[in-house]
Amino acid sequence: LLGAVKKPDTYFLEGPTRLLDLLAMAGGVVSDKAGSEVRLSRRFDGESQTLVLDLDELRSGGDGNFWVQKGDVINLLEGQTFYVNGEVGKPGDYPWKGGLTVTQALAMAGSSKTTANLRKVMLIRATGDKVMVNVARIVRGKDADLSVGAGDQLIVSESAF
Repeated sequence: LLGAVKKPDTYFLEGPTRLLDLLAMAGGVVSDKAGSEVRLSRRFDGESQTLVLDLDELRSGGDGNFWVQKGDVINLLEGQTFYVNGEVGKPGDYPWKGGLTVTQALAMAGSSKTTANLRKVMLIRATGDKVMVNVARIVRGKDADLSVGAGDQLIVSESAF
């Protein structure tokens, strides 16, 4: 069992074991690191095949809670992250999910401090492109809320006043 679990290791099966039971044996999923995919690799007729499962569907009792077999390799892929730095309550890296916007990213980072300059927030894309964002205008509904991609970084500067 590999990836975003508390205790990744080799586990010995003692009787019938389902995938969710094995995840529990490993201390559970590390939510802030886990992506959305679980990959179960198994040998069929001498060939290795991989099943890709949706973690959220698995957790909600949907498809994918397979019986684990001897030799299975299970990998909870670590998710992608984005970064928020500067004048926010909790600067750092956060798990990224599709559809994330600048205001949502700032809220995840504990919102802006009173010393923040919300008119000049720098969005540095993973590609290296830089975009100046006026969050004050977004909040007032005058500008569109931009999307934040995996690997992007938001830098909230300090106001001069």
